[in-house]
Amino acid sequence: MQKGSKGSDVVEAVLDRIRSRCIFRDDRLFMRRLAIVSSEDGNDPNYDKDSSGGIWKIPRSRFESTQISNALDGFKDNIGRTFGIHWNAITYESLDIPLLSALATHLMIEGIGKDIKANSTEQAEYWALNWKNGADQRSSIQEFTSKINALQKPTCSKPVDLVFALDESGSVGSYNFVKMKQFLSDLTGELAIGYNSFQVGAVKFNSRGTENALNNIVYLGGGTSIAYGIKKAEDVFKNSTRNESNVVIFALGIGSINHAELNAAANTPNCTHKFVISDFKEIDSILFQIMKSTCEVSKPVNIENGTKVEVEVEITDDVVEDTIEISPGGDPTTSVEVEVECAEVDVYASINTNKPNEAFYDTKGKATEGFPAILQVENQGKKVYVTYKGSKSKLSRCSEDDGGFNITIEEGKPQESVTEIICRENGHERECNANDFNKLCHYNVEVTSSTKVPTTPFSTGCKSGTYSAHPSNKSMFRQCAHNKWVVHHCPAGLVFDITYNVCNWP
Repeated sequence: MQKGSKGSDVVEAVLDRIRSRCIFRDDRLFMRRLAIVSSEDGNDPNYDKDSSGGIWKIPRSRFESTQISNALDGFKDNIGRTFGIHWNAITYESLDIPLLSALATHLMIEGIGKDIKANSTEQAEYWALNWKNGADQRSSIQEFTSKINALQKPTCSKPVDLVFALDESGSVGSYNFVKMKQFLSDLTGELAIGYNSFQVGAVKFNSRGTENALNNIVYLGGGTSIAYGIKKAEDVFKNSTRNESNVVIFALGIGSINHAELNAAANTPNCTHKFVISDFKEIDSILFQIMKSTCEVSKPVNIENGTKVEVEVEITDDVVEDTIEISPGGDPTTSVEVEVECAEVDVYASINTNKPNEAFYDTKGKATEGFPAILQVENQGKKVYVTYKGSKSKLSRCSEDDGGFNITIEEGKPQESVTEIICRENGHERECNANDFNKLCHYNVEVTSSTKVPTTPFSTGCKSGTYSAHPSNKSMFRQCAHNKWVVHHCPAGLVFDITYNVCNWP
């Protein structure tokens, strides 16, 4: 990530990446709120990036304490193994890099040593004490609580089935069971319910297990059986009209809970699939995390060597965004190709983060009309995560109802297509020579009649003899031959110069 990067997408990408590594305690949404309060995600015009401790504005004295504290050595060792960062060599000025600012703040929180409450008022008090040194605590608390109103709840651009499994065993009691129902009723009241967004259901479980709609569930008591509750919830998913097979389990514990049971119930890693709150008043924090986590669940794709998987995406809203989780089949290379129709799509791929985006990625591409995005990822035997973000094209020929794209996933490198280049002069075909290809892009080749040059043909309808710059790669360009665009690569070190239609020095 670049120095000085900012914005909500950058902040959330950094926090997602750190949280998925399970190094630190659950901050209960405090880190996300703090980025808003401290610097408006780095967009505050009065935010002095070079001397402020970065987006999270960790005080210099607190940062220096993270480097000298022996109690934090275990966390710093984990940072070194996970991110390749030798923490004690980091300077305060380098906290302008968002990842370093966030890690420093997490270390500061671990140094303070107190669990953070999810309630926004208690978090405001925590911030006033540790970031404002307790000065004018009332106004500091008001500042915190007023600024976090700018934090918008996550929205889903895909349908999500959300099923709650409620424990009605005797250890819960009828009073807490009623409170739990009200908590879920308040939570679901904040969701956009509909076929193309959230669909919500509930089951209750004890040693017997029974299924009901949320409002009709009554407390019966009995023994605890989390496994039975999960099975009943999975049955609800199987009967869903959307017929999706990707089920991810999040475990929510309230009050005094059995952590071992929650860990066993939730998907791994537990730190991103298990939530624990002290009481029912902390709904705001949990609502944000549940919505964000469920919306970001990746679509699983399994491929085998020699096979292809096609994923079709229709753009029904202004923007569609999702992540695909690809399990490799044995080949060291995973190839992804995105072709669009009346759309533009940004594509990010990575084996190092489960939510690649413009802030964190191993490779990226952009697909536009006539220019598919082709990504090749060296998977190292790991899962490959591909995030796409598509919007409808503004081309005049595309209607409001048009817009979609196709994703092709396969093992190995795709075969390079070969296009035959035919040379004509004054309307007569002749043998191509080296000058012809040098005019295209300084190809230094021996040319014979009907020489074939590796290229990639795309959409038809262009005017023969015209040139165009590649929309996302300066070292490539396209030439129209026989009313068909053909993409060419410039020699190493050169970029396409649209002024002269040649490959030139940058």
